[in-house]
Amino acid sequence: MKKYFYYAMVAMMMNIPFTGCSSEDSNVNEPLEEYGNFIESVEEQSGTIHYDEQLSLWYIYQVGGNTGNIDSVIKFFPTNLPKDFQEEGITVSFSGKLYESKFTIPQIGGLSHYVIVLTSINKKADTEEYGDFIGSVEEQSGTIYYDEQLHMWYIYQVGGNTGIIDSVIKYFPINLSKDFQEEGLTVSFSGKLYTPEFTIPQIGGVSYYVIELSLMSRQGQDIL
Repeated sequence: MKKYFYYAMVAMMMNIPFTGCSSEDSNVNEPLEEYGNFIESVEEQSGTIHYDEQLSLWYIYQVGGNTGNIDSVIKFFPTNLPKDFQEEGITVSFSGKLYESKFTIPQIGGLSHYVIVLTSINKKADTEEYGDFIGSVEEQSGTIYYDEQLHMWYIYQVGGNTGIIDSVIKYFPINLSKDFQEEGLTVSFSGKLYTPEFTIPQIGGVSYYVIELSLMSRQGQDIL
């Protein structure tokens, strides 16, 4: 896609911390006329990227939000959406700070709209669909393998923190760096776990999770 950054929302910039699949830090302006007062911060949201032809703006479309009410629709207009995410129809997870929007948007019943300054964003590919947040894990270890059937990399772990050899876990990362996509590589890692929503052949004694990695290193080396 060759649609470029927003016409007015990125005219002037300020630095903020930003994490996600893009390695570039994004810059954001002081609040512009297009958005107003700070409302709240949101964490661990999900939605779909779309482009508004009328406004010439990218937005994240979300149905239900944390309420689960399908009649509740939200459009988040990011001030700092990386170019890697300016793609129609991709599903993302994101966090950020919400501001009142001041530009004109056609009003539809049940529709809310906000300006969002993203603090993190990650792609959720079709084969990497995941559901509810389960919990976080810290300083785990495992081995990288590739699942030919699912066409996905995963981290294989025996025993985990329990030490029970009959306990096997497969972690499917949504953000595994290419530097770690190496069969048989032993790694240390931390991250957030989610329930997988894609089909996995069930094997007795094996647990499956989707993991959003926060830290990873080759075992015996410094965290990357």
